[in-house]
Amino acid sequence: MKILFFPSDLGGGFGHISRCLAIAHEAQQRGHDCAFVTNTKKYYLRLSNNFQSYTIRTNRRWDSILSGLKTILFQSDSRYSPVFTEFPGLDFQVIRDGLVDEKVVKEILTKYVQIVEHFNPHLLIGDTNLLAWILSKKVDVPIVQIVRYASHPSTAKLIWWKKEPEGVIQPNSSALFNPLLKEMGLKPIKRAEDLLRGDLFIVPSIPEIEPIPMARKTIHVGELTISSKDSEIPSWFEEIDNRQPLVYITIGGGAGGVGNKLFFSTIVEAFAKKPIQVVVSATNKFHSLDFTNLPKNMRFFQWVSGKLLISNADLVIFHGGYGTMMESIASGKPTITVPFHSEQEGNGRRLERLGCGIVVKLSREPYKRIEGKWKYGTYSYLVQNRYDLTAKELMNEVNKILFNNEYLNKAQILQSKISEYDGAQRIMEIIEKYWS
Repeated sequence: MKILFFPSDLGGGFGHISRCLAIAHEAQQRGHDCAFVTNTKKYYLRLSNNFQSYTIRTNRRWDSILSGLKTILFQSDSRYSPVFTEFPGLDFQVIRDGLVDEKVVKEILTKYVQIVEHFNPHLLIGDTNLLAWILSKKVDVPIVQIVRYASHPSTAKLIWWKKEPEGVIQPNSSALFNPLLKEMGLKPIKRAEDLLRGDLFIVPSIPEIEPIPMARKTIHVGELTISSKDSEIPSWFEEIDNRQPLVYITIGGGAGGVGNKLFFSTIVEAFAKKPIQVVVSATNKFHSLDFTNLPKNMRFFQWVSGKLLISNADLVIFHGGYGTMMESIASGKPTITVPFHSEQEGNGRRLERLGCGIVVKLSREPYKRIEGKWKYGTYSYLVQNRYDLTAKELMNEVNKILFNNEYLNKAQILQSKISEYDGAQRIMEIIEKYWS
């Protein structure tokens, strides 16, 4: 069987790619042929080492629009990045992905069709790619969608833990897509989440984290992650004092400029000279920060093996990304989530509700409403710009978890639940049953 993957790769993080890679490696081991379609070159080398990889090239007009909109909407320049951005749904991804008018959408779909004609797949697998379902109808190839509670067409609710903010206007994606859908004889959409329709829905988690009602076409499969591992345990890891608690801190590749010197300075101040060992994965975005003369109990790296650290940590502090969340659950580790936007906060709130984590916000500032315009009207979202988190506040939350076994016990309960799922193996069993 030939499987063509369409992960969303314009958000900066590795989560969508990771989930698709987990399936692709399992499929490859079973003798299937897999290929990837991405919109950027960011992960090209990593993908092309094992799989055929196609990168969409668009005209300079789209590239310039995309760059401008990403700067306006998500403040990609670290000098102007908000501390937290609140938005209620996938309609904002339409703009982030540069899908600014029907001409651009048709241009991308044309390139997708050319790739399908070249690779000739039997099945498409999408992970939050907003055009993959339309493509599947255009080329008459079935599609499996990897979705979560916040994006599943029947449950989509990004901000579920509180009342959605009043006065926020989502981009009118239906005005963009419905004329094309009508032209193709397809059912119109009301919101961008409706573009994630499919022949089968794979939920890369467990019902406790993603409470999507069980249905014939929707299947929970547990953890679906893949991460690089050191072939050998690094020498510095042996120097960590295992008589003291170990805290692992990571902000992920998609954190953007908000993971800045203030946050890392707070970490240093909070943990300096404490009887706690700390390892920080700062990513290559923060190589210019001054981490010299660190306290002896702290280590900063641009990259470390997340699975190695998580499996040995007593506490994981992270940004709320899917990969770190699932690896923490699979290892039975309590967490502190420090989110930078609504999707990440939603992940942290799930863990908090389940009693195995705490959410810590970077700002107490009242939200500011930001407005933007595009071809189909105005839209708005909310931001916080002031950094408020203190070292004392962070340390209070750390002590709650390290000295209260209840968080650890609840994390281990989740670990036992997720261990019952087979992830990519289960997915491929289903795919082979229905499509091979």
